Amino acid sequence: PLRLAQTELTAYAPQLQAYLRQPMDGGLTRLTALRLAALFHDAGKAQTKTVEADGRIRFFGHDEVGAQMTADRLRQLRLSKGMVQAAAQIVGGHMRPLLLSEGAGVSRRSAYRFFRAYGDEGAAIVLLSLADSLATYDADPAQGPPINGAWMRLLKVAGPLCETYFVKHEVGVKPRPLLDGRELMAHFSLKPGPEVGRMLAFIEEAQAAGEIGSVDEALALVQEKRSADSADF
Repeated sequence: PLRLAQTELTAYAPQLQAYLRQPMDGGLTRLTALRLAALFHDAGKAQTKTVEADGRIRFFGHDEVGAQMTADRLRQLRLSKGMVQAAAQIVGGHMRPLLLSEGAGVSRRSAYRFFRAYGDEGAAIVLLSLADSLATYDADPAQGPPINGAWMRLLKVAGPLCETYFVKHEVGVKPRPLLDGRELMAHFSLKPGPEVGRMLAFIEEAQAAGEIGSVDEALALVQEKRSADSADF
């Protein structure tokens, strides 16, 4: 499994190494945030444990509970605000790659939404998810953890997410804006307000998903959305 992970992610190794060396508040690095998150990532399981009728044990919501516990504990340890936020964010998102792997895989839209939710901590979340998966199964000391379908599916998520963040960042994570708020307000005769922000977010997601690529296409898409009965704005 480790060799397969190295093969899948080898193209991003230099970027990952530089990413983990990035300094954060308090003189620590992003690697420290990842290590702290690895330490705390299952801290919420004790509070969320349930046992179903068939004896199956569940831990629904342990990621969210664990994120809050992580933040509380790291604040007590007087770590910087940035380090606390980063470690808690990684803990809170560590199940997301696994959930993506159980679906249809990573589309441009789902990759965009992943990094919209977790920002710069998204790559660390991918790494923690892989490590967590490796630790889930009993390992033969000579062979390591077994290769299984769940692990292979997770790898197929990890690769595209790393590619999006490290190689296609300006396309899939934060595309160059096609329009600004003033242009939208002028075109649709709007006043400043939340509606403009929702429009801009809608355009950015469609752009990252590869559905639009020009100003005219962006305006047409917003007009279509505004005209639809189910429009959010």
